[in-house]
Amino acid sequence: MGDLMNGNVIYENKYAENRPVELIIKYNGDISYLSEIMDVSIDILSNTFAILTLNSSDINKLYDIKEIIYIEFPKNLRLFLESSLTDSCLTEGFNIPSDLNGSGVLVGIIDSGIRDNLPFNDNIKCRLMLNDNRNTDHGTMVASIINRIAPSADIAFVAIGNNEFFASDTDIMRGINYITQCADGRPFVINISYGTNSGPHDGNTLFEEYIDQ
Repeated sequence: MGDLMNGNVIYENKYAENRPVELIIKYNGDISYLSEIMDVSIDILSNTFAILTLNSSDINKLYDIKEIIYIEFPKNLRLFLESSLTDSCLTEGFNIPSDLNGSGVLVGIIDSGIRDNLPFNDNIKCRLMLNDNRNTDHGTMVASIINRIAPSADIAFVAIGNNEFFASDTDIMRGINYITQCADGRPFVINISYGTNSGPHDGNTLFEEYIDQ
């Protein structure tokens, strides 16, 4: 296995307690057989990236899996966008050109929850709730801005976050995969208002590589 855990170092103290953990992996070949030889749940995101959920005591077993190229521990992300319509230059005098209304395009939103019974909810064609996040204010604000810019676009909304502020990058990876499937070949864009200041900031984490792919 190449470059596992940033230079073949497993943080055993951090994961000494036997508990379920998620790992992002980059792999080559077929890894479906892993569920036959160990207690693991596999979310295939592409032919290169996947998310494994397994007991922390089993992490060392992954050393022997030749198909796994690299493993990354997930990071917590927090809401980064704290802007209003005014901050986005969407003032009362802002007018959208009639031929640039988002028609035929799917806009994916990965954010906190969204309020029900809003006019633009009719545009939501796909909805996925990965976590029971009760914070609807931020996601509603983002969706409102997008609806103002592209009122005719279809929306795919993925609600993430274990609490009001934080989510995992694995949630975002699952959300991207879901929105891609919802698009079903149509043009689409994705808005992600979560981020983190941790990491190398050079585009080489598995999380960033998956987004690029």
